[in-house]
Parts: sequence; structure tokens; C-alpha cells
Amino acid sequence: MRWTDLPTALVISLWGYLLYAGIGGLCDIKAQHVPGYPASGQIILYAGVPVLALLLLMGAVVLSRKARWFYDLYPFTMGLVAFLIFPVLMFWGGGV
Repeated sequence: MRWTDLPTALVISLWGYLLYAGIGGLCDIKAQHVPGYPASGQIILYAGVPVLALLLLMGAVVLSRKARWFYDLYPFTMGLVAFLIFPVLMFWGGGV
């Protein structure tokens, strides 16, 4: 096991949970049949951002395994995507 496998699995699982919870929340909002909800901003925040983060993470994992030049950038990429969880959670919880 490489030293980055455990942190990568943790970050992927956090983003995966945000996607799971976001889709569940969007389904609950849709079930209330309120006109105008879910709004496009809600769809982007609760489903689009986690999907984008997961795609970036999976691309980084594949690229780090295939491209030798990316192997040195891999920890930076993982740290950046892990750090992006905090601003998303601030907006997710209604903060700011």
C-alpha cells in the first residue's frame, strides 16, 4: 500500500458521502412539490460539486498511476481537493 492510499480513500469517501446525502436531500426537496425547488443552485451545490470532485479525484488517481510526471503532484492534488470540502460544507450548512 502506498502512503497516499489511505488519505485518498478517506477523501473519496467524504465526497461520496456528500454526494449521497445531497442526492437524498434533492429527492426530499422534490417530493415536497414546492414550485421552483430544487433550484439550480441547489442542484449544483448538492450534486454537481461532489460529482466534479469525485471525477477529479478519480482522474488524479489514474493519472498518478499511469503518468510518472504527475506522481509528484499527486499529494498536492489530494490536499487541494480535501481542502475544498470545507468551503463546500460552509455553504452546505447555510453559513457565510
